[in-house]
Amino acid sequence: MQSTHEKPKTVMTWKKVIAFFCVLLLIILAIAEVGIRAFYWMNDRPMPVADMSLDNEREWAKAHIREGRAILSTNIIYDPDTGWKNAPNLNNPGEQTNSEGMRNRKEFSKD
Repeated sequence: MQSTHEKPKTVMTWKKVIAFFCVLLLIILAIAEVGIRAFYWMNDRPMPVADMSLDNEREWAKAHIREGRAILSTNIIYDPDTGWKNAPNLNNPGEQTNSEGMRNRKEFSKD
């Protein structure tokens, strides 16, 4: 006599298949991300970014550190409100500032 309550064969539904491949894709992307970051870190290179000024700034800093000139320029001064600003009364080639540190020879009223 056969039992009427036989266990059905396990069949993966399409939802399970999609979920499996989504998890697999996330794992692959995570491994790729870690691998790419490790590659750039081990080769002492910055990660590529859309803003190339970050690369230029990093290269500038590395060059100054190599040459022993890691001290900040006297052309800028610390400002507690804005962080850094131009030093007042500069008269360098291509860079002149007024008494407030603005890039202009002209003085402006505070009104």
